Amino acid sequence: MKKTIKQAAGMLTALLLCVCCNTGWSQQTKSSPAPAVEQKVYVDNERVRVAELTFKPGAESANMARPFRVSRAIKGGRFVRIYADGRKEEGQYKTDEVKVLEASPAYILKNVGDDDLVLFLVYLKK
Repeated sequence: MKKTIKQAAGMLTALLLCVCCNTGWSQQTKSSPAPAVEQKVYVDNERVRVAELTFKPGAESANMARPFRVSRAIKGGRFVRIYADGRKEEGQYKTDEVKVLEASPAYILKNVGDDDLVLFLVYLKK
């Protein structure tokens, strides 16, 4: 009888250790959500939207189509555009670089650099 109780206690202890270790492991391996993109809107009317976007490392924009726009990098960095079909385009902004970008289909812009990426954008609505 004592032997059976010791075996049962040993199995229960082993089971508890497995459950505790697996719970701790799964909590450590869960990926945290990407940081939010900080957006400061200066002008938003029927003709134009002017905004400053700050992408922390790992931050991702919303998945949306974009109109014709002019972009200036206040602080440059590396990024990747991720399209709905899975296609990826890597790119880079140098500080103070200005780009004129045509209207584009929906994509996510993700900061893949080690520092903030800060863009000043002027979207033309008409």
